Amino acid sequence: MRKLFPYPWMTLVLWVVWMLLNETLAVSHALLGAVLAIFMPLMTRAMYVHGRMKVKKLWLAVLVATRVVVDITVSCWKVCKIILGTKQARSRSGFITIRLNIRSVYGMTILASIVNSTPGTVWTELSDDNRILLVHLLDLNEEQEFRRIFHERYEKPLMEIFE
Repeated sequence: MRKLFPYPWMTLVLWVVWMLLNETLAVSHALLGAVLAIFMPLMTRAMYVHGRMKVKKLWLAVLVATRVVVDITVSCWKVCKIILGTKQARSRSGFITIRLNIRSVYGMTILASIVNSTPGTVWTELSDDNRILLVHLLDLNEEQEFRRIFHERYEKPLMEIFE
């Protein structure tokens, strides 16, 4: 069974996304979606060089996802205020470095997605040893707050989930 479905959750998610994108429950779409959902993980399994992702605390993953949605919404409003505000407010952007403690490749990938999805921040560079992260912030007045949120609300929970 594992040979046909090496990543069963991915297969299920691909099939559900296919059905949602097509907005129909027609048998032809369901079958085509099932074929694609079964064969895509089979054809791409050579790319999974880091092994299977193991989520240790699913409830914490849901909590982090909820936090991300709330923080992105709040950040959208802050970015709007900066962009529509004074020229001085727009001139406070710059780069900061953050020391990373997370080691999981999957955790880092999700952390990068969170940073890049949040308006006003961009993950720009990771050191060769994966210890120092360079981030561009639109508002450097919140540098310390960003570091605190980054470590407490995202990095630590992701370490609990994946390590």
